Amino acid sequence: VRHILCEKHGKCMEAMEKLKAAVRFSEVASQYSEDKARQGGDLGWMTRVSMIGLFQDAAFALPNSTMDKPIYTDPPCQDQFPIFIYIIGLYGLVFLLLFLNFWHHAYTKGKRLPK
Repeated sequence: VRHILCEKHGKCMEAMEKLKAAVRFSEVASQYSEDKARQGGDLGWMTRVSMIGLFQDAAFALPNSTMDKPIYTDPPCQDQFPIFIYIIGLYGLVFLLLFLNFWHHAYTKGKRLPK
């Protein structure tokens, strides 16, 4: 999956015009994209469950190796990523606490780990 993230409509349209003029996607993404990961817009291989809402719908609606009209989100997608990261962090913390609790009981009470 490759993307260009722009908040301003004018900047997005400029990027689309450059793409239509056959400028390399990675060059346009490096110049216009506002995301922090400056890798030419390349997000790598992604599955449907690894994306969020509107971005997921847009990415999987397109045929391979194509681009379409810009996809606008309100609120912008980048505002939703911290929530996703916090949820993953919370699950990780809960798992860590459960593991430490189990380890503590196994260590202090001499219980064996289940087979």
